Amino acid sequence: MTEVFIKAGAYIFIICLAYFLKKIKFFKEGEHKIISKIVLNITLPAAILSSFERVEHLSGQLFFILLIGFLGNVGVLFFAWLICRNKSREDKVYWMCNSAGYNIGCFTLPYAQGFLGPIGVVVTCLFDAGNSIMCTGGTYAIASNVIESGQGDKIDIKGTCKKLLCSVPFDCYLIAVIMKSFEIPFPAFISQLSTTIGNANGFLSMLMIGMMLEIHANKEYLKKVFSLLAVRYMFAAVMAVILYYGLPFEADVRKTLAVISFAPLAALACVFTERCNGDIELSGMTNSISVILSMIFMTILILVI
Repeated sequence: MTEVFIKAGAYIFIICLAYFLKKIKFFKEGEHKIISKIVLNITLPAAILSSFERVEHLSGQLFFILLIGFLGNVGVLFFAWLICRNKSREDKVYWMCNSAGYNIGCFTLPYAQGFLGPIGVVVTCLFDAGNSIMCTGGTYAIASNVIESGQGDKIDIKGTCKKLLCSVPFDCYLIAVIMKSFEIPFPAFISQLSTTIGNANGFLSMLMIGMMLEIHANKEYLKKVFSLLAVRYMFAAVMAVILYYGLPFEADVRKTLAVISFAPLAALACVFTERCNGDIELSGMTNSISVILSMIFMTILILVI
């Protein structure tokens, strides 16, 4: 338990450190864009390949877990669309880019490694495979098309697919799934390189969030943040109950899925909010608060289930 709190506390410390360094002008305005490019195109793809390298075989049951990760994103994204479809463009960007996505590699995996054992780690990685289809490109592709289409009643499917295929992390997941499905081994050099580079992903992701963070203690910001997080965690609670009591899997698998349901928002939400010309300070604040809340909820679940 202490080890997990230290790990989670380290992530929160990195966020606070980056925010402090930004305030004392150590980081110049706009430098977070460099970090976001590194995360999106280098460290996250490496972390993806490194995670899949540890999975020996993709069985039918494990493929279903991949589907759960994908559908969890689609479900919360659909509710976000229902809430924001008649709101301003700014609110659409905020809800569509920040509601879905689970921070697995940067945050949730330490919980699986510390408390859920080898099976929990495999389940977490495969959930992340389905999750990453959306949070590394799918959510942005859908959100940007919904925002550009006015009321969101028409989505450019061709444009969505094009944006998705242009996402480097998504392409890495696609390649990794194909290789594991056909039991094609990763070259030793690629495995070592992806592990080395991927280890930097957690630090850079949290640093990026801290650099984008701007805390505003006004009612307008707080209302938006807690409205979105209320919807997110209510959806998580329903999802956790369904997965734990409704699936015919082993108890360890169901427990892992229930815990993952309360994972914090994906770190890349800030990047995609910026790409859609949204309020990245609000996005960063929402992301940071979700890390704290998820740490509390996930720890409680690990203790009581």
